[in-house]
Amino acid sequence: LLSDLIGSALFITAGVVASQLVFELPATGLIATSSVLIAVLGFALRNTLGDIFSGIALGMESPYGIGDWIEATESCAGRVTGISWRSTRLVSRDGVTLVVPNSLIAAHRIAVYGSGAHGRFRTVVMVPVDTAVPAERARRLLLAAAMEAGRDLPGFAPDVILTDLAQGNALYAVRFHVPDYGSEQRWRDAVAGAAQ
Repeated sequence: LLSDLIGSALFITAGVVASQLVFELPATGLIATSSVLIAVLGFALRNTLGDIFSGIALGMESPYGIGDWIEATESCAGRVTGISWRSTRLVSRDGVTLVVPNSLIAAHRIAVYGSGAHGRFRTVVMVPVDTAVPAERARRLLLAAAMEAGRDLPGFAPDVILTDLAQGNALYAVRFHVPDYGSEQRWRDAVAGAAQ
């Protein structure tokens, strides 16, 4: 891209010099006209150019790759299936293909959940429990329920912590590890169902 831009700039400069020397046209009028034309084109292509330069920056930094699960913006998450200079193609957990402009991704925080063996991460299910139940007993019950829900998953490693007391309920966080972002909802459902 850089070599094409330099080549275009040299070609335009050669055109201006040739028109001034060969056709004896005044350079100031040609430069003013080309400046207005460049300003109009720049304004018309500002979003596309922003996407392209963001794509170049993302390509140089490589924060994610094909196959990674990412969350680019609020409610815009999926597995990366394609990366181009203009956009990143994601497939959501529901099988919906999302084409996200690179400028939108570059302007927000990116959560990279990885893929395969590198996609493990910890998630949490919040469970309210009546404050009449002693904290230690509630922790033991919720931990036993989470361990039962994840018994078939190695490295599930659940734990339970008390996070808040509000409106007569104690709010417990049941934390556990899931194998990848694509299966998070299934495991959250299993833990929440077992904790009821």
